[in-house]
Amino acid sequence: MVTNGGRSGENEMQSPPEQLFHALQASDIAAARAVLRDFPEAPNEKLPSGSSVLMTAIYMRASEFVSLILELGAPCDIWAAAA
Repeated sequence: MVTNGGRSGENEMQSPPEQLFHALQASDIAAARAVLRDFPEAPNEKLPSGSSVLMTAIYMRASEFVSLILELGAPCDIWAAAA
């Protein structure tokens, strides 16, 4: 897990899916690869919102992240396939 960089008022630790989400928001593919290397199960877990990392990447039109997540075996359900 990574810390929040010392910012007060935020959770000190983030779950692997949250780390992926933050890498996605920052368009930081290197950070996403690092999370996925350390936590290969992360794409299979849900974000606190209930959405998958894959669906979030699809909605954000982050094709490089979508490709990376799918290459690593994230499940692609009918909703992700239709998006």
